[in-house]
Amino acid sequence: MTTPACESKWHCQLNGLFNTAALVTGIALVWGTVEMLIASSGMARFALAMAVPLASVLYAVTLRARHRTPGWGGLGFVFGAMGWAIYAMNTMVQS
Repeated sequence: MTTPACESKWHCQLNGLFNTAALVTGIALVWGTVEMLIASSGMARFALAMAVPLASVLYAVTLRARHRTPGWGGLGFVFGAMGWAIYAMNTMVQS
């Protein structure tokens, strides 16, 4: 296991939720980038819309590299960015 030692069962579940949200956000970034490259349009708009999700993935990678665990604020940030990435991808694909 690469995450820091858990203090409790709840702490381990929180780490799992955080890592899952960061992974889904990263997948949304990659998927959206490929879609925009195939469409060859809207890259500037896509880059602007995905700035927050990219920041959350970088935050998660930084925490992982430093072997730290996220707090409630970090968990909220990553979950919010995940929701935004999914919403932005769905609206950009339709427009």
